[in-house]
Amino acid sequence: MIFLAGSDWAVGVLVKITDAKVMVSSPGRNFVTLKVSTDEGIYGLGDATLNGRELAVASYLHDHLIPCLIGRDPFQSEDIWQYFYRGAYWRRGPITMTAIAAIDMALVGHQGQSVPHTRLQSPRRQEP
Repeated sequence: MIFLAGSDWAVGVLVKITDAKVMVSSPGRNFVTLKVSTDEGIYGLGDATLNGRELAVASYLHDHLIPCLIGRDPFQSEDIWQYFYRGAYWRRGPITMTAIAAIDMALVGHQGQSVPHTRLQSPRRQEP
C-alpha cells in the first residue's frame, strides 16, 4: 500500500499510478508523448521526443520503465527519478535521460492538477 506521507489535506489517501501510455505521432517527424494516469482519474503528460532517436525512447519507456512505474505513488517523483537514474538499463545516456524526463514532467503535471493550489505556493509565509 502506498500512502501520502506528511500531507494534511489527504492523510491516508491511497494514490497509485495505474496506467502509462506512450504515444508516437508523426506530423513530418516523430513526436513522443507519455501519459501517466492514476486511480484518481487524473493524468499528467510528458514529452519524450529525442531528435533522431524517438522510437528508441518510446521502446525504452514501454519495455523497461513503464512496468516499473505501475503501482507507484505519483507524489514520490524524486524517489521515482532516483530509482530510474541509478538503476538505468542504458546508463544515463540521452535515451535514458529523455525517458526519465518525460516521466518527471508527467508526474509534476499530475501533482499540479491534484494538489490544492494553496499547497503549491512556496515558500510558506506567515500572515502579520
